[in-house]
Amino acid sequence: MTTSVRRVASGGRATVTGVVLDEAGKPVVGRRVWLYQRHRGERWTRVSSAVTGSGGGSTFATGSLDENTFFRFRVDAGDADDPDRVLRSRVRRIGVQPLLTLTADGTVVSAQVVGARPGDAVTVSRRIDGRLVRIGIRQLDQDGNASYDLSAYSGRVRVQVRVLRTPTHTAVRRWITVRVPKQPPPTPSPSPSAEPSDSAGRSTTSGS
Repeated sequence: MTTSVRRVASGGRATVTGVVLDEAGKPVVGRRVWLYQRHRGERWTRVSSAVTGSGGGSTFATGSLDENTFFRFRVDAGDADDPDRVLRSRVRRIGVQPLLTLTADGTVVSAQVVGARPGDAVTVSRRIDGRLVRIGIRQLDQDGNASYDLSAYSGRVRVQVRVLRTPTHTAVRRWITVRVPKQPPPTPSPSPSAEPSDSAGRSTTSGS
């Protein structure tokens, strides 16, 4: 069994191909092949079938994929001596990568994610002294959004936003540069006028 790709963007499609050979390595023509698929934590489901062609192969389109999906083929290979004999291919996985869009509004970076789930983690990192350092983490809301305020920094701030891998999807990351205005230094507040005090440190006043 082979797959056309190992990973697709959320909503993408792929093809899977199974080839049946006999013990001598020659193509088996006219044999029915069943395609099964499953998602993590679920059972195998039969989704389609075809008859092998002249090269012993059958190719199937997966349809739209919105989470990591596992595939395998099954062939009923019984004969007179062993009518219940079944052959199964190795399992192949096609990973699904979410679609990540970044925008900036002032000092706030917003991530919009398609193909992930509410609560999935989104990290924000920047390079400090040559190392990529995480400066924050957020969770996706019900609409697949998360945001992070960069006002603690100043100047040209380049950050990496990454949606972490989960059992249902692969990781995805993007970079964005935000120009954060320099914050003016705080204006010192005027000191209160000193008042005379006695030797014990208590303030005193005088009057006529």
